[in-house]
Amino acid sequence: MSNELFKRTVIIKTNNNITLRNDDYKITFDVPFDDDMDMNTAEVTVCNLTDSTINKLRRNDTITIEAGYHTDTGIICSGRIANVSTKHDGIDKVTTIEIKDGPDLASKSLTNKTYASGTRASYILRDLANTLGLAIAKFQIPNDVVYWEGYVVDGNITDAMENVAMHCGIGCYIHKSKLYIRPITSGDDLNFTLSVETGMLGSPEAFSESTEVTEEDLKYVSRSRMKVVYGKWYIMENGYKVNCLLQHRFQVASIVNLKARGINARCRVKRGTHSFDSDFKTELEMVEV
Repeated sequence: MSNELFKRTVIIKTNNNITLRNDDYKITFDVPFDDDMDMNTAEVTVCNLTDSTINKLRRNDTITIEAGYHTDTGIICSGRIANVSTKHDGIDKVTTIEIKDGPDLASKSLTNKTYASGTRASYILRDLANTLGLAIAKFQIPNDVVYWEGYVVDGNITDAMENVAMHCGIGCYIHKSKLYIRPITSGDDLNFTLSVETGMLGSPEAFSESTEVTEEDLKYVSRSRMKVVYGKWYIMENGYKVNCLLQHRFQVASIVNLKARGINARCRVKRGTHSFDSDFKTELEMVEV
């Protein structure tokens, strides 16, 4: 492998003109990402910042983490500062920064918001996204379900959006503070094959994931995506858990070719974590497409 792989580069920037580099400070991080509407929390630690710099790290400031090797770097986290705390660990003063990758939507709800008979899923999703004030990065609905009996939102808005998306066979998630609505089999093709030669660590581990479908949801969800187990219907996804050297290009919905002993599959990244401590790596869960 190129020697550049061993020149680990981390750059943290805020809108308050703070720039922190791992050449100057000891930095660690954990940056999770996934394809749902729940907000993710990343955590960064930086050793021995001055009090002046710590005081400039303010809640709700925007912050990014850029990581990679030498000049091959990219943004792996973009969000807002949620909390800053500092403690002493031996001779080091360790500052921990918590980062939220989107707005806090957990408390956003509606009471008996009713959509009329004949309303399409696309209208509901756009309307609910506008209610939440979310910027839409992608909006693709090949199977735009029609609710001939109408549709009622009574409770958490993000739960309702995920439910409508499931009916259409699409994903609905927030990534880097933007909303993505598109088919679960589509994504951003990296034209990249992940293998031992390109940074894979160890061997892929197969996994299977299921989501139970209610009687009401069965009116809309394609049965080709489902399996019956003991009389109940489940949406099934099969894929692999993989570890590799940190790769900033991997994010939610990245399309990657996976090649290992007995495996030659085209996959979509469902969730993962970029991390830096003693190791500089990316952990992925990807499903076959």
